[in-house]
Amino acid sequence: MGGLLVCLEREGCVPLEPVLLAMRGDGECRGKLEFCLDGPLALGACRLEFEGDLLATGPDAIAAVHGYFFGPLRGSGASSLLDGYRKHGEAYLRQVDGEFAFVLWDRRTRTLYLCRDSFGTKPLFYACDDRRLAAASEIRQLLRSGVVPVSANRSRLAADLGMGQAVPEETSFAGVNRVLPSQILRFSPALDREGIVTWEPPTTVDRSRSEEDVLVELPRLLSRSIARRRWQRPLLTLSSGYDSVAVAAVVATDEALRQSFSSAGRPRAITLFYPGWDFDESDESGRLARRLSIAHVVVDAAGAGPVEAALELGDACDQPYGATGYELPLVLREARRLGHDSIATGIGAEYSWETTPRLAADLFRNKSWSRLLREAREHVGPHAGKLAGFLLHDVVRAWAGEGVRRLRRLGIRHASAISVSERAGWESMMWRSKAGEMNGAQSSSQMEILEQVGVRMGVELIHPYLDREMVEFAFSTPPHLLGTLTDRKRLLGRAMARRFPDALWGRPKTPSPDPFVARSLRRVPETLGSFRDWRLPAVLPLDPERLDLVRRVSAGEPVEFPALAWDVVCQEFWLRRYFPGEASAGEAGGLAATA
Repeated sequence: MGGLLVCLEREGCVPLEPVLLAMRGDGECRGKLEFCLDGPLALGACRLEFEGDLLATGPDAIAAVHGYFFGPLRGSGASSLLDGYRKHGEAYLRQVDGEFAFVLWDRRTRTLYLCRDSFGTKPLFYACDDRRLAAASEIRQLLRSGVVPVSANRSRLAADLGMGQAVPEETSFAGVNRVLPSQILRFSPALDREGIVTWEPPTTVDRSRSEEDVLVELPRLLSRSIARRRWQRPLLTLSSGYDSVAVAAVVATDEALRQSFSSAGRPRAITLFYPGWDFDESDESGRLARRLSIAHVVVDAAGAGPVEAALELGDACDQPYGATGYELPLVLREARRLGHDSIATGIGAEYSWETTPRLAADLFRNKSWSRLLREAREHVGPHAGKLAGFLLHDVVRAWAGEGVRRLRRLGIRHASAISVSERAGWESMMWRSKAGEMNGAQSSSQMEILEQVGVRMGVELIHPYLDREMVEFAFSTPPHLLGTLTDRKRLLGRAMARRFPDALWGRPKTPSPDPFVARSLRRVPETLGSFRDWRLPAVLPLDPERLDLVRRVSAGEPVEFPALAWDVVCQEFWLRRYFPGEASAGEAGGLAATA
Protein backbone atom coordinates (compact mmCIF):
# COMPACT_ATOMS: atom_id res chain seq x y z
CA MET A 1 0.00 0.00 0.00
CA GLY A 2 1.24 3.50 -0.75
CA GLY A 3 0.26 6.50 1.32
CA LEU A 4 0.92 8.47 4.49
CA LEU A 5 1.64 7.57 8.10
CA VAL A 6 1.63 10.14 10.91
CA CYS A 7 2.02 9.96 14.67
CA LEU A 8 2.09 13.05 16.90
CA GLU A 9 2.69 12.91 20.65
CA ARG A 10 1.39 15.79 22.75
CA GLU A 11 4.09 15.35 25.38
CA GLY A 12 6.72 13.97 23.01
CA CYS A 13 7.92 11.38 25.52
CA VAL A 14 7.14 8.10 23.70
CA PRO A 15 9.51 6.65 21.04
CA LEU A 16 7.64 7.14 17.78
CA GLU A 17 9.70 5.16 15.27
CA PRO A 18 8.38 1.77 16.55
CA VAL A 19 4.82 3.13 16.36
CA LEU A 20 5.32 4.20 12.75
CA LEU A 21 6.81 0.84 11.79
CA ALA A 22 3.92 -0.94 13.49
CA MET A 23 1.44 1.19 11.55
CA ARG A 24 3.13 0.24 8.30
CA GLY A 25 2.56 -3.48 8.92
CA ASP A 26 4.54 -6.43 7.65
CA GLY A 27 4.77 -6.56 3.90
CA GLU A 28 1.86 -4.15 3.27
CA CYS A 29 3.89 -1.21 1.99
CA ARG A 30 4.39 -2.01 -1.70
CA GLY A 31 6.95 0.74 -2.07
CA LYS A 32 9.87 2.02 -0.06
CA LEU A 33 9.00 3.56 3.33
CA GLU A 34 10.57 6.97 3.87
CA PHE A 35 10.15 8.63 7.24
CA CYS A 36 11.54 11.34 9.45
CA LEU A 37 11.35 12.16 13.17
CA ASP A 38 11.06 15.67 14.53
CA GLY A 39 10.50 15.97 18.27
CA PRO A 40 6.88 14.96 18.93
CA LEU A 41 6.24 14.00 15.29
CA ALA A 42 6.91 10.90 13.23
CA LEU A 43 5.99 11.22 9.54
CA GLY A 44 6.30 8.55 6.89
CA ALA A 45 5.35 7.93 3.27
CA CYS A 46 5.32 4.73 1.20
CA ARG A 47 6.62 5.52 -2.28
CA LEU A 48 5.13 3.67 -5.26
CA GLU A 49 7.19 3.22 -8.41
CA PHE A 50 5.42 5.98 -10.39
CA GLU A 51 5.31 8.62 -7.63
CA GLY A 52 7.69 11.55 -7.22
CA ASP A 53 9.06 13.05 -4.04
CA LEU A 54 6.60 12.14 -1.31
CA LEU A 55 8.54 13.42 1.68
CA ALA A 56 10.44 16.69 1.95
CA THR A 57 12.18 18.28 4.93
CA GLY A 58 13.02 21.95 5.34
CA PRO A 59 14.34 24.12 8.16
CA ASP A 60 10.85 25.40 8.96
CA ALA A 61 8.50 22.58 7.90
CA ILE A 62 8.14 18.96 6.82
CA ALA A 63 5.65 17.74 4.20
CA ALA A 64 4.47 14.40 2.84
CA VAL A 65 2.16 13.99 -0.18
CA HIS A 66 0.19 11.04 -1.51
CA GLY A 67 -0.89 11.88 -5.04
CA TYR A 68 -0.08 14.86 -7.23
CA PHE A 69 -1.04 18.46 -8.04
CA PHE A 70 -2.47 20.30 -11.05
CA GLY A 71 -1.54 23.67 -12.50
CA PRO A 72 1.92 25.15 -11.93
CA LEU A 73 2.71 22.28 -9.54
CA ARG A 74 1.67 19.63 -12.05
CA GLY A 75 3.29 16.31 -11.30
CA SER A 76 5.31 17.72 -8.42
CA GLY A 77 5.21 16.57 -4.83
CA ALA A 78 6.27 17.43 -1.32
CA SER A 79 9.18 19.72 -2.22
CA SER A 80 6.97 22.07 -4.22
CA LEU A 81 4.34 22.10 -1.50
CA LEU A 82 6.98 22.93 1.08
CA ASP A 83 8.39 25.72 -1.09
CA GLY A 84 4.96 27.29 -1.58
CA TYR A 85 4.19 27.12 2.14
CA ARG A 86 7.51 28.74 2.99
CA LYS A 87 6.77 31.66 0.65
CA HIS A 88 3.04 32.20 1.22
CA GLY A 89 2.14 30.47 4.46
CA GLU A 90 -1.14 28.73 5.24
CA ALA A 91 -3.02 30.58 2.48
CA TYR A 92 -1.02 28.61 -0.08
CA LEU A 93 -2.33 25.29 1.22
CA ARG A 94 -5.89 26.38 0.43
CA GLN A 95 -5.07 27.04 -3.22
CA VAL A 96 -3.54 23.77 -4.39
CA ASP A 97 -5.64 21.55 -6.66
CA GLY A 98 -5.16 17.99 -7.81
CA GLU A 99 -5.68 14.42 -6.64
CA PHE A 100 -3.89 14.27 -3.32
CA ALA A 101 -3.81 13.96 0.42
CA PHE A 102 -1.00 15.72 2.26
CA VAL A 103 0.41 16.23 5.72
CA LEU A 104 2.44 19.29 6.65
CA TRP A 105 4.24 19.92 9.96
CA ASP A 106 5.25 23.47 10.85
CA ARG A 107 8.35 23.12 13.01
CA ARG A 108 8.18 26.69 14.32
CA THR A 109 4.58 26.72 15.55
CA ARG A 110 4.32 22.94 16.18
CA THR A 111 1.17 22.91 14.02
CA LEU A 112 0.07 19.87 12.03
CA TYR A 113 -2.01 20.18 8.83
CA LEU A 114 -3.99 17.30 7.29
CA CYS A 115 -5.64 17.91 3.91
CA ARG A 116 -7.51 16.11 1.10
CA ASP A 117 -8.32 17.29 -2.40
CA SER A 118 -11.66 18.72 -3.46
CA PHE A 119 -13.32 15.36 -4.14
CA GLY A 120 -11.54 13.04 -1.73
CA THR A 121 -9.86 10.88 -4.36
CA LYS A 122 -7.01 10.08 -1.96
CA PRO A 123 -8.05 8.90 1.53
CA LEU A 124 -6.74 10.25 4.83
CA PHE A 125 -7.99 9.12 8.24
CA TYR A 126 -7.13 10.18 11.76
CA ALA A 127 -7.77 9.31 15.39
CA CYS A 128 -6.67 10.97 18.60
CA ASP A 129 -6.90 10.73 22.36
CA ASP A 130 -5.78 13.08 25.11
CA ARG A 131 -2.07 12.76 24.35
CA ARG A 132 -1.55 11.34 20.87
CA LEU A 133 -2.79 11.71 17.29
CA ALA A 134 -2.34 9.25 14.46
CA ALA A 135 -3.23 9.64 10.78
CA ALA A 136 -2.87 7.29 7.83
CA SER A 137 -4.08 6.54 4.32
CA GLU A 138 -5.58 3.25 5.50
CA ILE A 139 -7.72 2.60 8.56
CA ARG A 140 -5.96 -0.67 9.33
CA GLN A 141 -2.68 1.23 9.58
CA LEU A 142 -4.30 3.70 11.93
CA LEU A 143 -5.66 0.97 14.18
CA ARG A 144 -2.16 -0.46 14.65
CA SER A 145 -1.05 2.79 16.30
CA GLY A 146 -2.95 1.89 19.44
CA VAL A 147 -4.54 5.34 19.68
CA VAL A 148 -8.05 3.88 19.53
CA PRO A 149 -9.32 0.35 20.18
CA VAL A 150 -10.78 -1.66 17.32
CA SER A 151 -14.53 -1.14 17.67
CA ALA A 152 -17.46 -0.99 15.24
CA ASN A 153 -19.28 2.32 14.79
CA ARG A 154 -22.84 1.09 15.08
CA SER A 155 -24.50 4.39 14.20
CA ARG A 156 -22.50 4.64 10.99
CA LEU A 157 -23.28 1.04 10.01
CA ALA A 158 -26.97 1.68 10.61
CA ALA A 159 -26.89 4.88 8.53
CA ASP A 160 -25.23 3.00 5.66
CA LEU A 161 -28.26 0.72 5.61
CA GLY A 162 -30.63 3.68 5.51
CA MET A 163 -31.44 3.73 9.23
CA GLY A 164 -30.53 7.23 10.37
CA GLN A 165 -28.34 10.07 9.10
CA ALA A 166 -24.65 9.47 8.51
CA VAL A 167 -22.12 11.88 10.00
CA PRO A 168 -19.75 12.57 7.06
CA GLU A 169 -16.57 12.52 9.15
CA GLU A 170 -17.28 9.16 10.75
CA THR A 171 -16.17 5.79 9.40
CA SER A 172 -17.33 2.27 10.17
CA PHE A 173 -14.81 2.15 13.03
CA ALA A 174 -15.60 4.00 16.26
CA GLY A 175 -13.12 6.78 16.96
CA VAL A 176 -11.68 6.77 13.43
CA ASN A 177 -12.63 9.82 11.36
CA ARG A 178 -11.90 10.88 7.80
CA VAL A 179 -10.51 14.21 6.70
CA LEU A 180 -13.30 15.51 4.48
CA PRO A 181 -12.76 16.49 0.85
CA SER A 182 -12.08 20.22 0.40
CA GLN A 183 -10.88 20.44 3.97
CA ILE A 184 -7.73 21.19 5.95
CA LEU A 185 -7.61 20.06 9.56
CA ARG A 186 -5.22 22.13 11.65
CA PHE A 187 -4.03 20.64 14.94
CA SER A 188 -2.34 22.77 17.60
CA PRO A 189 0.43 21.48 19.91
CA ALA A 190 -2.33 20.68 22.42
CA LEU A 191 -4.13 18.64 19.70
CA ASP A 192 -6.96 21.17 19.45
CA ARG A 193 -8.58 20.82 16.03
CA GLU A 194 -9.86 23.42 13.58
CA GLY A 195 -11.37 22.76 10.15
CA ILE A 196 -10.67 25.00 7.15
CA VAL A 197 -12.59 24.76 3.86
CA THR A 198 -10.25 24.92 0.87
CA TRP A 199 -12.75 25.19 -1.97
CA GLU A 200 -16.38 26.25 -2.30
CA PRO A 201 -18.61 26.94 -5.28
CA PRO A 202 -19.27 30.57 -6.22
CA THR A 203 -22.14 32.29 -4.41
CA THR A 204 -22.90 34.51 -7.40
CA VAL A 205 -22.48 33.57 -11.04
CA ASP A 206 -23.76 34.82 -14.36
CA ARG A 207 -26.07 32.22 -15.91
CA SER A 208 -26.60 33.95 -19.23
CA ARG A 209 -24.53 31.51 -21.30
CA SER A 210 -26.02 30.53 -24.65
CA GLU A 211 -26.86 26.94 -25.48
CA GLU A 212 -24.21 26.97 -28.21
CA ASP A 213 -21.56 28.04 -25.72
CA VAL A 214 -22.51 25.30 -23.27
CA LEU A 215 -22.46 22.52 -25.87
CA VAL A 216 -19.07 23.61 -27.18
CA GLU A 217 -17.51 24.12 -23.76
CA LEU A 218 -18.37 20.79 -22.13
CA PRO A 219 -16.14 18.58 -24.34
CA ARG A 220 -13.34 21.13 -24.03
CA LEU A 221 -13.52 21.08 -20.24
CA LEU A 222 -13.52 17.28 -20.18
CA SER A 223 -10.49 17.28 -22.45
CA ARG A 224 -8.68 19.72 -20.15
CA SER A 225 -9.53 17.61 -17.13
CA ILE A 226 -8.13 14.45 -18.73
CA ALA A 227 -4.98 16.23 -19.92
CA ARG A 228 -3.97 17.56 -16.51
CA ARG A 229 -3.99 14.19 -14.75
CA ARG A 230 -1.16 11.76 -14.15
CA TRP A 231 -1.50 8.77 -16.44
CA GLN A 232 0.75 5.71 -16.34
CA ARG A 233 0.05 3.32 -19.23
CA PRO A 234 -3.67 4.22 -19.02
CA LEU A 235 -6.70 2.08 -19.83
CA LEU A 236 -10.19 3.34 -20.68
CA THR A 237 -13.41 1.83 -19.34
CA LEU A 238 -16.28 1.53 -21.79
CA SER A 239 -19.97 0.85 -21.31
CA SER A 240 -22.97 1.85 -23.38
CA GLY A 241 -23.69 4.85 -21.12
CA TYR A 242 -22.80 8.48 -21.59
CA ASP A 243 -20.10 8.78 -18.90
CA SER A 244 -17.38 6.42 -20.07
CA VAL A 245 -18.15 6.88 -23.77
CA ALA A 246 -17.70 10.65 -23.49
CA VAL A 247 -14.25 10.14 -21.93
CA ALA A 248 -13.31 7.64 -24.64
CA ALA A 249 -14.64 9.96 -27.36
CA VAL A 250 -12.56 12.89 -26.13
CA VAL A 251 -9.43 10.73 -25.93
CA ALA A 252 -10.05 9.25 -29.39
CA THR A 253 -10.49 12.63 -31.11
CA ASP A 254 -7.77 14.63 -29.34
CA GLU A 255 -4.44 13.81 -30.97
CA ALA A 256 -2.30 14.50 -27.90
CA LEU A 257 -4.57 12.48 -25.60
CA ARG A 258 -4.86 9.67 -28.10
CA GLN A 259 -1.08 9.42 -28.22
CA SER A 260 -0.70 9.35 -24.42
CA PHE A 261 -3.41 6.66 -24.11
CA SER A 262 -2.15 4.50 -26.97
CA SER A 263 -1.04 0.96 -26.29
CA ALA A 264 0.33 -0.95 -29.28
CA GLY A 265 -0.66 1.90 -31.59
CA ARG A 266 -4.07 2.90 -30.26
CA PRO A 267 -5.99 3.42 -27.00
CA ARG A 268 -7.50 0.40 -25.28
CA ALA A 269 -10.80 0.08 -23.40
CA ILE A 270 -12.19 -2.61 -21.12
CA THR A 271 -15.81 -3.77 -20.72
CA LEU A 272 -17.42 -6.29 -18.38
CA PHE A 273 -19.20 -9.12 -20.21
CA TYR A 274 -22.39 -10.69 -18.83
CA PRO A 275 -23.32 -13.37 -21.40
CA GLY A 276 -27.02 -14.10 -21.56
CA TRP A 277 -28.10 -11.17 -19.35
CA ASP A 278 -30.16 -8.28 -20.74
CA PHE A 279 -27.93 -5.68 -19.06
CA ASP A 280 -24.83 -6.93 -20.88
CA GLU A 281 -23.16 -3.98 -22.65
CA SER A 282 -20.33 -5.77 -24.45
CA ASP A 283 -21.90 -5.75 -27.95
CA GLU A 284 -22.83 -2.08 -27.78
CA SER A 285 -19.43 -1.20 -26.30
CA GLY A 286 -17.69 -3.14 -29.06
CA ARG A 287 -19.56 -1.13 -31.67
CA LEU A 288 -18.57 2.08 -29.91
CA ALA A 289 -14.94 0.97 -29.76
CA ARG A 290 -14.88 0.30 -33.49
CA ARG A 291 -16.46 3.69 -34.17
CA LEU A 292 -13.79 5.35 -31.98
CA SER A 293 -10.96 3.24 -33.47
CA ILE A 294 -9.78 1.95 -30.11
CA ALA A 295 -8.87 -1.58 -29.02
CA HIS A 296 -11.49 -3.38 -26.97
CA VAL A 297 -11.12 -6.04 -24.26
CA VAL A 298 -14.03 -7.83 -22.57
CA VAL A 299 -13.89 -9.58 -19.20
CA ASP A 300 -16.41 -12.30 -18.37
CA ALA A 301 -18.05 -11.21 -15.10
CA ALA A 302 -20.78 -13.82 -14.98
CA GLY A 303 -18.49 -16.61 -13.85
CA ALA A 304 -17.12 -14.77 -10.80
CA GLY A 305 -20.07 -13.43 -8.85
CA PRO A 306 -20.32 -11.20 -5.80
CA VAL A 307 -19.87 -13.98 -3.23
CA GLU A 308 -16.42 -14.94 -4.53
CA ALA A 309 -15.32 -11.32 -4.87
CA ALA A 310 -16.62 -10.46 -1.40
CA LEU A 311 -13.94 -12.58 0.24
CA GLU A 312 -11.22 -10.93 -1.83
CA LEU A 313 -12.55 -7.44 -1.19
CA GLY A 314 -12.82 -8.21 2.52
CA ASP A 315 -9.05 -8.61 2.69
CA ALA A 316 -8.39 -5.53 0.56
CA CYS A 317 -10.91 -3.07 2.03
CA ASP A 318 -11.09 -1.49 5.47
CA GLN A 319 -14.77 -0.58 5.08
CA PRO A 320 -17.92 -2.29 3.79
CA TYR A 321 -18.33 -1.95 0.05
CA GLY A 322 -21.40 -1.57 -2.17
CA ALA A 323 -23.43 -3.87 -4.36
CA THR A 324 -21.26 -3.43 -7.47
CA GLY A 325 -17.97 -3.79 -5.61
CA TYR A 326 -17.52 -7.33 -6.92
CA GLU A 327 -16.75 -5.93 -10.39
CA LEU A 328 -13.71 -3.97 -9.23
CA PRO A 329 -11.17 -6.80 -8.79
CA LEU A 330 -12.09 -8.23 -12.20
CA VAL A 331 -11.33 -4.96 -13.99
CA LEU A 332 -8.16 -4.21 -12.01
CA ARG A 333 -6.74 -7.71 -12.41
CA GLU A 334 -7.23 -7.65 -16.17
CA ALA A 335 -5.78 -4.14 -16.42
CA ARG A 336 -2.69 -5.28 -14.56
CA ARG A 337 -2.36 -8.37 -16.73
CA LEU A 338 -2.43 -6.18 -19.84
CA GLY A 339 0.33 -3.95 -18.42
CA HIS A 340 -1.75 -0.88 -17.46
CA ASP A 341 -1.05 1.13 -14.31
CA SER A 342 -4.03 3.52 -14.38
CA ILE A 343 -7.69 3.42 -15.42
CA ALA A 344 -9.97 6.28 -16.49
CA THR A 345 -13.40 5.92 -14.87
CA GLY A 346 -16.74 7.57 -15.57
CA ILE A 347 -17.42 8.09 -11.87
CA GLY A 348 -18.75 11.48 -10.87
CA ALA A 349 -20.32 12.62 -14.14
CA GLU A 350 -23.68 13.07 -12.45
CA TYR A 351 -21.97 15.16 -9.77
CA SER A 352 -20.52 17.72 -12.15
CA TRP A 353 -23.29 19.33 -14.14
CA GLU A 354 -26.34 17.09 -14.38
CA THR A 355 -27.57 17.22 -10.77
CA THR A 356 -26.61 20.81 -10.03
CA PRO A 357 -28.02 23.37 -10.19
CA ARG A 358 -31.42 21.97 -9.30
CA LEU A 359 -34.33 22.72 -11.58
CA ALA A 360 -37.46 22.17 -9.46
CA ALA A 361 -37.49 25.54 -7.68
CA ASP A 362 -36.81 27.32 -10.97
CA LEU A 363 -39.96 25.77 -12.46
CA PHE A 364 -41.92 26.85 -9.38
CA ARG A 365 -40.59 30.38 -9.65
CA ASN A 366 -41.45 30.54 -13.35
CA LYS A 367 -44.97 29.10 -12.71
CA SER A 368 -44.39 26.12 -15.01
CA TRP A 369 -46.91 24.07 -13.05
CA SER A 370 -47.55 21.22 -15.47
CA ARG A 371 -43.87 20.53 -16.13
CA LEU A 372 -43.09 20.75 -12.42
CA LEU A 373 -45.79 18.22 -11.55
CA ARG A 374 -44.73 15.89 -14.38
CA GLU A 375 -41.09 15.89 -13.31
CA ALA A 376 -41.98 15.54 -9.65
CA ARG A 377 -43.98 12.40 -10.50
CA GLU A 378 -41.09 11.05 -12.55
CA HIS A 379 -38.78 11.67 -9.61
CA VAL A 380 -40.78 10.08 -6.76
CA GLY A 381 -43.59 8.18 -8.49
CA PRO A 382 -47.34 8.54 -8.01
CA HIS A 383 -47.29 8.11 -4.22
CA ALA A 384 -49.12 11.18 -2.83
CA GLY A 385 -47.10 11.39 0.40
CA LYS A 386 -43.73 11.25 -1.37
CA LEU A 387 -44.95 13.72 -3.98
CA ALA A 388 -46.01 16.20 -1.29
CA GLY A 389 -42.71 15.76 0.55
CA PHE A 390 -40.74 16.39 -2.63
CA LEU A 391 -42.69 19.52 -3.49
CA LEU A 392 -42.28 20.86 0.05
CA HIS A 393 -38.58 20.11 0.47
CA ASP A 394 -37.22 20.60 -3.04
CA VAL A 395 -39.54 23.31 -4.29
CA VAL A 396 -41.44 25.44 -1.77
CA ARG A 397 -38.74 25.44 0.91
CA ALA A 398 -36.01 26.30 -1.57
CA TRP A 399 -38.12 29.01 -3.21
CA ALA A 400 -39.03 30.59 0.15
CA GLY A 401 -35.43 30.49 1.30
CA GLU A 402 -34.34 32.25 -1.86
CA GLY A 403 -36.18 35.43 -0.87
CA VAL A 404 -34.54 35.45 2.54
CA ARG A 405 -31.12 34.81 1.04
CA ARG A 406 -31.53 37.63 -1.47
CA LEU A 407 -32.42 40.10 1.28
CA ARG A 408 -29.29 39.16 3.19
CA ARG A 409 -26.95 39.08 0.23
CA LEU A 410 -27.07 42.54 -1.29
CA GLY A 411 -24.41 41.58 -3.79
CA ILE A 412 -26.93 39.64 -5.88
CA ARG A 413 -28.61 42.23 -8.09
CA HIS A 414 -29.58 40.43 -11.28
CA ALA A 415 -31.93 37.60 -12.16
CA SER A 416 -29.16 35.52 -13.73
CA ALA A 417 -27.43 35.18 -10.35
CA ILE A 418 -27.47 31.80 -8.70
CA SER A 419 -30.60 31.08 -6.66
CA VAL A 420 -30.77 29.44 -3.24
CA SER A 421 -32.42 26.39 -4.83
CA GLU A 422 -29.30 25.80 -6.88
CA ARG A 423 -27.11 26.56 -3.89
CA ALA A 424 -29.11 24.03 -1.89
CA GLY A 425 -28.62 21.48 -4.63
CA TRP A 426 -24.88 22.10 -4.56
CA GLU A 427 -24.70 21.79 -0.80
CA SER A 428 -26.57 18.48 -1.00
CA MET A 429 -24.08 17.23 -3.59
CA MET A 430 -21.11 18.35 -1.52
CA TRP A 431 -22.57 16.63 1.54
CA ARG A 432 -22.68 13.36 -0.38
CA SER A 433 -19.25 13.95 -1.86
CA LYS A 434 -17.67 14.82 1.47
CA ALA A 435 -19.08 11.64 2.93
CA GLY A 436 -17.77 9.79 -0.10
CA GLU A 437 -21.30 8.70 -1.00
CA MET A 438 -21.01 8.39 -4.75
CA ASN A 439 -23.48 5.55 -5.39
CA GLY A 440 -25.92 3.64 -3.20
CA ALA A 441 -26.77 3.51 0.48
CA GLN A 442 -23.82 1.32 1.44
CA SER A 443 -21.02 3.02 -0.48
CA SER A 444 -20.35 5.90 1.89
CA SER A 445 -16.64 5.12 1.47
CA GLN A 446 -16.70 4.64 -2.31
CA MET A 447 -13.73 6.78 -3.26
CA GLU A 448 -11.62 5.47 -0.37
CA ILE A 449 -12.37 1.86 -1.29
CA LEU A 450 -11.54 2.45 -4.95
CA GLU A 451 -8.19 3.96 -4.02
CA GLN A 452 -7.32 1.30 -1.46
CA VAL A 453 -8.17 -1.67 -3.69
CA GLY A 454 -6.56 -0.03 -6.71
CA VAL A 455 -3.26 0.63 -5.00
CA ARG A 456 -3.19 -2.86 -3.49
CA MET A 457 -3.68 -4.37 -6.95
CA GLY A 458 -1.16 -2.01 -8.55
CA VAL A 459 -3.57 0.11 -10.62
CA GLU A 460 -4.54 3.73 -9.96
CA LEU A 461 -8.16 4.74 -10.67
CA ILE A 462 -8.48 8.28 -12.04
CA HIS A 463 -11.76 10.20 -12.31
CA PRO A 464 -11.79 13.00 -14.93
CA TYR A 465 -15.33 14.12 -14.06
CA LEU A 466 -14.31 15.00 -10.51
CA ASP A 467 -12.87 18.34 -11.52
CA ARG A 468 -13.29 21.85 -10.14
CA GLU A 469 -13.60 23.52 -13.53
CA MET A 470 -16.32 21.15 -14.66
CA VAL A 471 -18.33 21.50 -11.46
CA GLU A 472 -18.03 25.29 -11.43
CA PHE A 473 -19.16 25.34 -15.04
CA ALA A 474 -22.46 23.82 -13.90
CA PHE A 475 -23.25 27.05 -12.09
CA SER A 476 -23.06 29.06 -15.27
CA THR A 477 -25.38 26.69 -17.14
CA PRO A 478 -28.92 28.05 -17.64
CA PRO A 479 -31.47 25.86 -15.81
CA HIS A 480 -33.57 25.17 -18.90
CA LEU A 481 -30.63 23.34 -20.53
CA LEU A 482 -30.18 20.87 -17.69
CA GLY A 483 -32.97 18.52 -18.73
CA THR A 484 -35.52 16.82 -16.54
CA LEU A 485 -34.87 15.33 -13.15
CA THR A 486 -34.80 11.84 -14.65
CA ASP A 487 -32.72 12.74 -17.72
CA ARG A 488 -29.74 14.38 -16.07
CA LYS A 489 -27.18 13.39 -18.67
CA ARG A 490 -29.03 14.77 -21.64
CA LEU A 491 -26.76 17.81 -21.82
CA LEU A 492 -23.61 15.69 -21.93
CA GLY A 493 -25.13 13.54 -24.65
CA ARG A 494 -26.12 16.56 -26.73
CA ALA A 495 -22.66 18.09 -26.37
CA MET A 496 -20.88 14.91 -27.42
CA ALA A 497 -23.34 14.20 -30.26
CA ARG A 498 -21.77 17.09 -32.13
CA ARG A 499 -18.55 15.17 -32.17
CA PHE A 500 -20.27 11.92 -33.21
CA PRO A 501 -23.55 12.83 -34.91
CA ASP A 502 -24.91 9.30 -35.30
CA ALA A 503 -26.86 6.71 -33.34
CA LEU A 504 -24.26 6.50 -30.55
CA TRP A 505 -26.24 8.93 -28.44
CA GLY A 506 -29.75 8.98 -27.08
CA ARG A 507 -29.99 5.21 -26.51
CA PRO A 508 -32.29 3.86 -23.77
CA LYS A 509 -30.73 3.18 -20.39
CA THR A 510 -29.27 -0.29 -19.87
CA PRO A 511 -31.42 -2.46 -17.58
CA SER A 512 -30.36 -2.84 -13.96
CA PRO A 513 -28.02 -5.72 -12.97
CA ASP A 514 -30.30 -6.50 -10.01
CA PRO A 515 -31.32 -9.92 -11.43
CA PHE A 516 -27.67 -11.00 -11.53
CA VAL A 517 -27.11 -9.81 -7.96
CA ALA A 518 -30.32 -11.56 -6.90
CA ARG A 519 -29.08 -14.85 -8.36
CA SER A 520 -25.82 -14.52 -6.48
CA LEU A 521 -27.66 -13.80 -3.23
CA ARG A 522 -29.23 -17.24 -3.36
CA ARG A 523 -25.76 -18.68 -2.78
CA VAL A 524 -25.03 -16.59 0.33
CA PRO A 525 -26.13 -19.28 2.83
CA GLU A 526 -23.34 -21.54 1.52
CA THR A 527 -20.80 -19.00 2.80
CA LEU A 528 -22.46 -17.20 5.71
CA GLY A 529 -24.69 -19.92 7.10
CA SER A 530 -28.17 -19.64 8.59
CA PHE A 531 -29.73 -16.68 10.36
CA ARG A 532 -28.42 -17.83 13.74
CA ASP A 533 -24.85 -17.59 12.42
CA TRP A 534 -25.16 -13.94 11.36
CA ARG A 535 -23.49 -11.25 13.47
CA LEU A 536 -25.18 -8.19 11.97
CA PRO A 537 -28.56 -8.63 13.74
CA ALA A 538 -26.75 -8.96 17.08
CA VAL A 539 -24.65 -5.83 16.49
CA LEU A 540 -27.31 -3.48 15.07
CA PRO A 541 -30.92 -2.91 16.19
CA LEU A 542 -32.34 -3.59 12.72
CA ASP A 543 -35.79 -2.32 11.85
CA PRO A 544 -38.42 -4.93 10.85
CA GLU A 545 -37.82 -4.41 7.11
CA ARG A 546 -34.07 -5.03 7.29
CA LEU A 547 -34.42 -7.79 9.84
CA ASP A 548 -36.76 -9.58 7.43
CA LEU A 549 -34.22 -8.92 4.67
CA VAL A 550 -31.49 -10.65 6.70
CA ARG A 551 -33.79 -13.61 7.34
CA ARG A 552 -34.57 -13.96 3.64
CA VAL A 553 -30.96 -13.62 2.49
CA SER A 554 -29.70 -16.07 5.14
CA ALA A 555 -32.32 -18.55 3.94
CA GLY A 556 -31.53 -18.03 0.24
CA GLU A 557 -35.03 -16.70 -0.46
CA PRO A 558 -35.88 -14.07 -3.14
CA VAL A 559 -35.73 -10.41 -2.05
CA GLU A 560 -37.42 -7.30 -3.39
CA PHE A 561 -34.35 -5.02 -3.28
CA PRO A 562 -31.22 -6.98 -4.30
CA ALA A 563 -28.86 -4.00 -4.01
CA LEU A 564 -29.87 -3.29 -0.41
CA ALA A 565 -29.68 -7.01 0.35
CA TRP A 566 -26.14 -7.10 -0.96
CA ASP A 567 -25.27 -4.11 1.23
CA VAL A 568 -26.42 -6.18 4.20
CA VAL A 569 -24.24 -9.07 3.04
CA CYS A 570 -21.23 -6.77 2.69
CA GLN A 571 -21.62 -5.55 6.26
CA GLU A 572 -21.81 -9.15 7.48
CA PHE A 573 -18.60 -10.01 5.62
CA TRP A 574 -16.96 -6.91 7.11
CA LEU A 575 -18.01 -7.77 10.67
CA ARG A 576 -16.63 -11.28 10.35
CA ARG A 577 -13.38 -9.98 8.91
CA TYR A 578 -12.65 -7.40 11.62
CA PHE A 579 -14.67 -8.70 14.58
CA PRO A 580 -14.48 -12.50 14.44
CA GLY A 581 -15.32 -12.74 18.16
CA GLU A 582 -18.58 -10.80 17.88
CA ALA A 583 -21.63 -12.74 19.05
CA SER A 584 -23.96 -14.10 16.40
CA ALA A 585 -27.73 -13.71 16.38
CA GLY A 586 -28.11 -17.14 17.93
CA GLU A 587 -25.45 -16.55 20.59
CA ALA A 588 -27.01 -13.19 21.48
CA GLY A 589 -30.03 -14.97 22.89
CA GLY A 590 -32.60 -13.86 20.35
CA LEU A 591 -31.62 -10.18 20.39
CA ALA A 592 -32.40 -9.87 16.69
CA ALA A 593 -35.85 -11.32 17.12
CA THR A 594 -36.85 -8.57 19.55
CA ALA A 595 -35.09 -5.67 17.78
